Amino acid sequence: MLLLGTRGATAAQLEKIEKTEEIHHQFQRFLNEISKLTNDYELKVANRLFGEKTYLFLQVKKIKDLFANGSLSSSTKLVVVNVIYFKGQWDREFAKENTQEEEFWLNKSTSKSVLMMTQHQSFSFMILEDLQAKILGIPYKNNDLSMFVLLPDDIDGLEKIIDKITPSELIEWTSPGHMEERTVNLHLPRFEVEDSYDMEAVLAAVGMADAFNEQQADSSGMSSPSGLHAQKFLHRSFVEDSRWQKTTITSAEVLI
Repeated sequence: MLLLGTRGATAAQLEKIEKTEEIHHQFQRFLNEISKLTNDYELKVANRLFGEKTYLFLQVKKIKDLFANGSLSSSTKLVVVNVIYFKGQWDREFAKENTQEEEFWLNKSTSKSVLMMTQHQSFSFMILEDLQAKILGIPYKNNDLSMFVLLPDDIDGLEKIIDKITPSELIEWTSPGHMEERTVNLHLPRFEVEDSYDMEAVLAAVGMADAFNEQQADSSGMSSPSGLHAQKFLHRSFVEDSRWQKTTITSAEVLI
């Protein structure tokens, strides 16, 4: 959404990160494809602009406290919000009688008791010898979508995987026909995770510096006065995993 309202060098930096000049067209095609009506899963995408009333703009309950105290100020002119909501039923529900308390190891010396869901079924599976890890796909209803779990061989091996893994490798590993079907004993903890991230430094480091600079930002695509620039870029996520479904909500907020 921010790209739609920027021009000049600011837009060029954003396009470089997006790696395509047709991001909006391609994203619309992607949304149309994955948002088709189905009884197997539910996916909703919402985009909103919240503008400060005195600023002249050109006209053409899972995540709580979207804006923390102090995140908005009198200098905030526009808030751009993107929210993605996904709720999918597992293709094979985890049986209640197979869900019980087990130890989950946080590292080699620390564990905690969690509700562990178990299944003995055939899943998409692959051993990643170079990473010393395994990857397994858990399908949602109708097998159109799957959740992939990456498990290091070593209890303390997660950081090593994060440092080495690349998006292109993930796409290659999870592409249709690349993994084999294997019967495994799957132990998956029930969990609920919520976190937030400030993205300004990360985005500036990969080339999106002008958008955060009051003198350099070019937002003439959405406002005629100068000085409109991004002040903060926040990313929040919520994931809940249960016996019968998985719910994921992510939001991105740009304060301008």
